[in-house]
Amino acid sequence: MKKLLLFTACLLPALALFAQRTITGKVTDETGKPIPKASVQVTGGPWGTSTDDNGFFRLADLPASAVTMVITSINYQPLTVALTASRSSYEVSLRTSDVKMDEVVVVAYGTAKRKTFTGSVSNINSADISKQQVSTISRAFDGLIPGVQVASASGQPGSGQALVLRGVGSFSLATAPLWVVDGVPYNGDINAINPADVESISVQKGATATSLYGSRATNGVIIVTTKRGKGKPKFELQARAGINDRSTSEYDVIRDPATFLELYWLNLKHEAMFRVTNPLSEQAAGQFASGAMFGAGNGRLDRYQQYSVPAGQFVIDPSTGKLNSNANLLYYDDWEDIMIDRRSRQEYIGTLSGSSDKTTYLISAGYLNDEGIAIKTGFERLTARVNIENNLNKWLRFGLGTNYSRSEQFNTQDAANANASYQNMFFWTRNVSPAYPVWVRDASGNFKLDARGNRIYDFGSKSVTDTNSMGTRRFSATDNPRATLDLDERNRTADNVNARTFIELRPIENLTVTLNYTLDYLGSRTTTNQNLLYGVAGIGGGQVNVQGRGTIANFKSRTELTNQLVNYKRTFGNAHNFEVLGGHESYKLVNEASTATKEVFMIPGMSEHASAARVTESQTGETNHAIESYFTRLQYDFKNKFLASGSFRRDGSSRFHSDNRWGSFWSVGVGYVLSEESFIRKAGFVNYLKVKAGYGTTGNEGLLYPAGTANPNGINYYPYINQYVVNTTGTPNILLDYRGNKNITWENNENLDIGLEGTIFRKLQFSFEYYSRNISDMLFNVPVALSTGVQFETRNSGTINIKGFEFDLNYTVVQTRDLRWSIGLNGNHYNTITKELPEEFTAQGYLPRGRAGLPGGNFRIAIDKDPYEYFTWAYGGADPSNGLALYYRDELGANGVATGKRTLTADWSTATRYYTGKSAIPDVTGGINTTLRYREFDFSAIAAYGLGGWTFDVTYQGLMSTGNNDITTWHKDMLKSWTTSNPNTTVPRLSENYTNGNATSDRFLIKSDFFALRNITFGYTVPTKTVEKYGLTNIRAYVVADNVFLQTRRQGLDVRQNFTGGTFNGYPPVRTISFGLNIGL
Repeated sequence: MKKLLLFTACLLPALALFAQRTITGKVTDETGKPIPKASVQVTGGPWGTSTDDNGFFRLADLPASAVTMVITSINYQPLTVALTASRSSYEVSLRTSDVKMDEVVVVAYGTAKRKTFTGSVSNINSADISKQQVSTISRAFDGLIPGVQVASASGQPGSGQALVLRGVGSFSLATAPLWVVDGVPYNGDINAINPADVESISVQKGATATSLYGSRATNGVIIVTTKRGKGKPKFELQARAGINDRSTSEYDVIRDPATFLELYWLNLKHEAMFRVTNPLSEQAAGQFASGAMFGAGNGRLDRYQQYSVPAGQFVIDPSTGKLNSNANLLYYDDWEDIMIDRRSRQEYIGTLSGSSDKTTYLISAGYLNDEGIAIKTGFERLTARVNIENNLNKWLRFGLGTNYSRSEQFNTQDAANANASYQNMFFWTRNVSPAYPVWVRDASGNFKLDARGNRIYDFGSKSVTDTNSMGTRRFSATDNPRATLDLDERNRTADNVNARTFIELRPIENLTVTLNYTLDYLGSRTTTNQNLLYGVAGIGGGQVNVQGRGTIANFKSRTELTNQLVNYKRTFGNAHNFEVLGGHESYKLVNEASTATKEVFMIPGMSEHASAARVTESQTGETNHAIESYFTRLQYDFKNKFLASGSFRRDGSSRFHSDNRWGSFWSVGVGYVLSEESFIRKAGFVNYLKVKAGYGTTGNEGLLYPAGTANPNGINYYPYINQYVVNTTGTPNILLDYRGNKNITWENNENLDIGLEGTIFRKLQFSFEYYSRNISDMLFNVPVALSTGVQFETRNSGTINIKGFEFDLNYTVVQTRDLRWSIGLNGNHYNTITKELPEEFTAQGYLPRGRAGLPGGNFRIAIDKDPYEYFTWAYGGADPSNGLALYYRDELGANGVATGKRTLTADWSTATRYYTGKSAIPDVTGGINTTLRYREFDFSAIAAYGLGGWTFDVTYQGLMSTGNNDITTWHKDMLKSWTTSNPNTTVPRLSENYTNGNATSDRFLIKSDFFALRNITFGYTVPTKTVEKYGLTNIRAYVVADNVFLQTRRQGLDVRQNFTGGTFNGYPPVRTISFGLNIGL
């Protein structure tokens, strides 16, 4: 018995050694949200797994010797958990990693750890994008990324936004950044990509981050990574529906008919008082004005008399200038309310994704219908995407990604192509007098109806018939945009195909060879039809020889890109980390365009060209572009502490002559992770700290045609050769349109970046960067003798310098299991100085923009000055004695040289232009964002702001017209204009033919300060345990509002329409409020 007990006692340890058990658990973040794909590894053996999509894991057959497990996930701190025999279930929470120092960021031709990357990069993830109701990717940046400046001339549904990174870097070349999609430079329509398909957007700034893209990277690089499949098979449905409304208020214009008529009476009265021939007394002038307002054929407003008055009385009392107390309003049409209204927006997206041991897949489809806010406008798009990747074996991996989109954009003519055209509905609704109606009225103010009982549109021209007009309208006779919107057609249909495939080989350890092929195809058809009955091409518009006009423009673009990448990565001695990249890339672009215009349409409502009799224009054309490239990059770090990188790229472009075709671009970068030093770690509050610096070069080849050519602001693919156009009027002949120069080559952009980034107290993440861009060999369109047959010749001559500073701060206010609140603030400041001009202008020290074929008459480019400082006339107020506008001019000495003294003059043509000291470039632009999550509830907001800078408000200038011969409405500030009883004012007098009163001057400069609340989202996520009961993986409901409001220095002013301080009569920003629902199966 004793022997048996002794044997059993000796056997117990062995039995314990071979005992096995199973443990389960769940991994969440600090807010309680599940973390999928987290690694769960038991120390001391091969036992490990990963969490599923809901954060759960299971480990079976664990021996008793398993005493600890380590749980890791990207962007979270590793956690070691002790295993005990008495416990089989574990629920653990991972803390967010310090400043995401282990975060993997997408960089040129690969990825890198943020901690060891020496370049400048900022990210937007899919969560940031999904909060916003953006139809296009380019509209997702505003307020989120430091150094990115956003401008939007149009809120037209489906239109994108213009972006510049760290300042406008050229005068004559394109300033947009290079787009890269899934690692490959992209030449398709970026707005064809469904934002819901995007996993992340990486904005690359500075030479270290961009030089590897060489000739096209001078304006920065934006890398878009689309979503991939992961985890168990999953289907997710996203549905969103809402209402569009106008986001910004209209300018404070006069809409009240009585107020308008009283001011217009004053306009006529002053004209009679101050005319050169037979001026009238003030009393007589008032009598004249009252009598001159209405009357068939001879009254200024003809028969557009909205008020009825007793026989023998005037609508405006000549003794008071006020509306007759006996007047009765017969009609009033509010053009804006009639043409702009609340309309719907709806979007639906379905995504199937998943992965196995070897394959990941994602299939998505989306539908968007955005009706905008203006009638007959909108954007409709269907998208489909497939991304598949497969690890065939340990040395071979391949993938295929295809995106297709079909879109149709219904347009109205706005600032994009006709800023002050009467066919531009936004110019019309802003400027039309409240005296003019949409529909014809009879003498009692009732609608006149046609034979079918429909209202008759008023086209403002008696010369046609009295049935479709109440008189001759001085404001654009023969036009009525409400009518032509119904009868005309402006739409663009586009098909986009983006196909990408790759093969990745791993022939030996640490070596990767990747072969990429990409095809981007865009085919579009733009149709513009002006009806044959009314308007600018109609019989009713007096165009009896036109009888309708139709234009069809077809465009095809095909881009092929192949590259071959070899990457070798190795660590020596657990300290020296090397990565070497070498590559070759070949890029080819072919554009084909055709345009045909026909007139004399025979059948009303028929817009196909087969129903038209006369061809007025027919053109076809093809352009080609090719770039051949070789590049390499070396990255090194010592124990993740000392960092160094270098890159070199050689590009050859078909846009330059063979003698100057090749350019070299390079960069070097260094970094020092101070937080790896023990003396920094001992400080306790410093969790992560890195300093970095980089220097390098990039190029720009995107030359634009100058003004005065057949395609102004279009891309010039052959600037080294002479280009001609065919003269089709009179005797046919060939005319020189552009004079080529075989000596031109790349603009060269030298970049210096110095940065500091880190985390302190595990709460505050910060990044500060100083940058300097020196752009030399700038391509200027230099004026040449007219005897050459052209206005300009392009040359490499000129230098500008851009210096700036940007910051990005993110602070975690509270972080517990149930509550997390964070706030972010970013900003950017920069100055631009011209350092060198073409030699023809060096002596005088400046170059007028018009002389260089550039827009912007209020600027001139001068050495050692900001090229965006306004150079314009100086306003001196209104003369109290007569109300004339006064302007400053230099007093000249006997030798014709300015004495330094200034005098006032009422003759604007003799006034002097001055540097104002006011720049169109804001002092600071940036964004503010916040995210709050409490249990299952979440709230977020995104705002953008701008401080300083000045806008020249051309729109306001037009609304302050003092010589209102066209009978447009005014801004309400004109109620403050000069009168004999109000002589001490800064607003000049109204007088029908007085045009100098609102002449261009610094009077119309206004501070560009703005604050825009871009997005608010409030959501609720149903608890996982609840949704699992119904076989679902997740349900989230939310309300989201975009373009909530905009605050500027003047009602109606949007200072974000371009980068150089101008305003347009464009499609206004759209506010959208929607309800959304996401369901996962």
